[in-house]
Amino acid sequence: YEPKLGGDRLPGHYAVGFGYDSSRFKNFSSVLPGGAGSRSGNTQFWLLAAQMLVRNGPGDQDGIIALAGYVHNNADNSPYAQQYFLGLLDRGFWRSRPQDTAGLLFTYIEMSGALGKVQAEESELGIPISNAATAVQTHEMILEANYNIHVSRGLDFRPEFQYVIRPNAQANIR
Repeated sequence: YEPKLGGDRLPGHYAVGFGYDSSRFKNFSSVLPGGAGSRSGNTQFWLLAAQMLVRNGPGDQDGIIALAGYVHNNADNSPYAQQYFLGLLDRGFWRSRPQDTAGLLFTYIEMSGALGKVQAEESELGIPISNAATAVQTHEMILEANYNIHVSRGLDFRPEFQYVIRPNAQANIR
């Protein structure tokens, strides 16, 4: 859905999606003795939104744009259960560099509870922890800032800074 809002006809982009993967997946419980083995199918759905809030130039994308999204995975066989993000983009704010864009983004990732239960049991048993983890994985947060420098047609340079809270969704990693 792509509405144009208000007198300035501020563009928005809204999407709902669904995906199904028919591959075979190992259930997380299958890593322990007596586990459930594998099963077919993995589902995912998502909601995405981008809405210009303020126009600050003549181009269609020149302005401050708010971003938001939610992604949900089948937590029985995907390590990532849910992901949320919120962000802002600002393009055209600098008149001498109209195609440059500054961006800020916050992302929250929640890991599968089924995976966490298996990892806790593996830790108690003293066996290697699934998903290349060194502790039980629960959630991770990422703060990101970037600046897209338009160099020439078809060429951009984008330095980026990310600060990750709970890397690999683990409390034991700073």
